[in-house]
Amino acid sequence: MATPNLHRLLCQTAILLGLGSCTVYTPMQPAVSTVAAKGQLELTGSMQPNTRMEATAVYSPLPNTLVMGAGSFRPKIGDTTYSATRQWEVGLGSYVHLGPHWLLTGMAGYGAATTIKSIPGIGIGLYSGGYDRYKARYNKIFGQLSVARQLERQSFGVVYRITQVAYEQLDYSFGLNSDYSAIPMQKALRHEGLAFFRTKLGQQDRWQLQATLGLSGRATPQPSREQPAGPNQHDHYTEESEAKNASRPVLMTSLGVVFRPKFLVKH
Repeated sequence: MATPNLHRLLCQTAILLGLGSCTVYTPMQPAVSTVAAKGQLELTGSMQPNTRMEATAVYSPLPNTLVMGAGSFRPKIGDTTYSATRQWEVGLGSYVHLGPHWLLTGMAGYGAATTIKSIPGIGIGLYSGGYDRYKARYNKIFGQLSVARQLERQSFGVVYRITQVAYEQLDYSFGLNSDYSAIPMQKALRHEGLAFFRTKLGQQDRWQLQATLGLSGRATPQPSREQPAGPNQHDHYTEESEAKNASRPVLMTSLGVVFRPKFLVKH
């Protein structure tokens, strides 16, 4: 009967949406900063809907100078269906005031990530589709610009980041096959945009609530691909399909808290 198969397909679709589909690339959110003077520090902790946690620190040791460090973590939860990652990035940047309420910030940096993912495979009829599994290790270089408007109790703005991803490992196995094969892709260029909103928690400016929404998408028409060697490679259609899957757009959204220690602010 079609009803059980339709029910199973709907369940798989829900799981895929929760795990970010087949896309093994799991971007960190572009760094958000409203640091505007020497000595200011911002510590941000946030969580995404899939329970992935991120922490970011931005500090200005010198006038118009920024240093940034960030990390992201999601543990492996489950034995068959899961999505786990460990990431970090560092950056240097600067900021310029565009009038009394506007701030322009630029930053460039480097990062690395390890990601594993397993999602249900698509079955036909009464046969189970098994699980599609992905493994990835990659590093990245990025540059970003942001514009923020700062009001008495709120601040908001947008961040644009361009990221060059270099894969050290990008493997997959699908269905009931337990052997991993290489996805023929080594590099990918991505555009990443983020909008953010912050509001004070209480009368002071020390604690803020932050909400973000953004998208990471492939910049190049086709990812940089390289045919893997060895007997374990799959057919051209499957390899091409998996290379495209690994470069699909990724939604970025989170809710977090910002801490701005007052004792570090230099007036």
